[in-house]
Amino acid sequence: MIIKLLKIFLVLIVIIVGLITAGVLLVAEDTALVNRAAKLSENEIETLRSIVKENNPVGIVQTSKKKMILTTPQINQLLALASNRFNDSLRVRAITEKNRAYVKSSIVLPENPFGEYINLSAFVRVQHSKYFVIEKLKLGKLPVPRLVVTILQPLILEELNQRYNEYFRLWDYLRRIDLTDAGVTVHYRLERSDLTDLKNMGRKLLVNTEMKERALAHVAEMERLLNMLPNEKQSLIRLLSPMFLFSELRSQKNKQAVEENRMALLVMGAYMTGRNPAKYISDQPVKPFRKINFTLKNRHDLAQHYLISGAINAVSGTAWSKAIGLEKELRDSDGGSGFSFIDLMADIAGNKLALSALTENSAVKLQSKIARLSGEESIMGEIGGLAEGLTSTEFRLEYGNTNSDEYITVIREIERRLFQCDAYR
Repeated sequence: MIIKLLKIFLVLIVIIVGLITAGVLLVAEDTALVNRAAKLSENEIETLRSIVKENNPVGIVQTSKKKMILTTPQINQLLALASNRFNDSLRVRAITEKNRAYVKSSIVLPENPFGEYINLSAFVRVQHSKYFVIEKLKLGKLPVPRLVVTILQPLILEELNQRYNEYFRLWDYLRRIDLTDAGVTVHYRLERSDLTDLKNMGRKLLVNTEMKERALAHVAEMERLLNMLPNEKQSLIRLLSPMFLFSELRSQKNKQAVEENRMALLVMGAYMTGRNPAKYISDQPVKPFRKINFTLKNRHDLAQHYLISGAINAVSGTAWSKAIGLEKELRDSDGGSGFSFIDLMADIAGNKLALSALTENSAVKLQSKIARLSGEESIMGEIGGLAEGLTSTEFRLEYGNTNSDEYITVIREIERRLFQCDAYR
């Protein structure tokens, strides 16, 4: 009798193992349903920024326009940004139609013998104007029975609501969601009394715990350094070197040199614009940074150009940062301080710093170089002989435009001088 029971038990184990194995083989796949999204272009980033700006709660509480329109490509661009921002192993895309959407995603798995990805696809529809209901769900090659979906959906929503309550609270502000072939239109309510609540919610939504800890750590180090320095004018090296040393020490423990460098660039760039980033993420009152006149080549404006270009690069990419630096110089030539190749050189140098700081293969070496700088010549080349203070008329007469041989010759000379700097070799 016992032997018979053992045989039955062993058979059941074999069946269960077989079902689990079959399930894993059906779910885990070698091909991703959604590939990693390409890096957004400057125009795409600017379009998304414009949408965010147009829907800034502070600016629209007085208006009747309380809706946000996103095309399908823009939806997928935001999904790609969110994936890169919060979970790089998750990739999501969506296709919309009348009152429905097809959502597909791929999750990158750790190394295993079954497959590289778990692919998930779902058809969802809008119910009661603003709630999503799953119509069909598929895990890899395995369709999930409708009855299972019906049972699991409220349980999943409850779990997500408990885990990500601040996300689900956004639904309180929605009036209606319209899905079409072209994209989505979100209608919402917003009163002035909601602004404080939204501001606090935004801190939690936009800054995850890890980033908040990193940002506050770099801000605290910045405050420590500023309090140690005398009030008189200081070389930028007195700030740049210790901040990168701090990044180096942190990344030796957490192995995240790129992200530590990124935060150092962002905090220093924010300082140069008169802002304390802790103000936007801390639950406690935040004091402004102590003001010290940092200079590069004995000029405060060059220190600003250098660090702000590096910070812009840290959040957007080299091409856009270069474009902003050049656009600013061209704008200055028309009634401002005038076009300056020296300022532009500082912009380019700041971009080079960020490029090395934010590239995996060079991030650690860059930390060591900047933390142990011997002098400003290691980060900024000679500025003698470069024209500045040019009006728009003078710029056009001398250089024509930014595609002319005359202009490109100067840029090549700037690049040659910066190539001689130890930090960028």
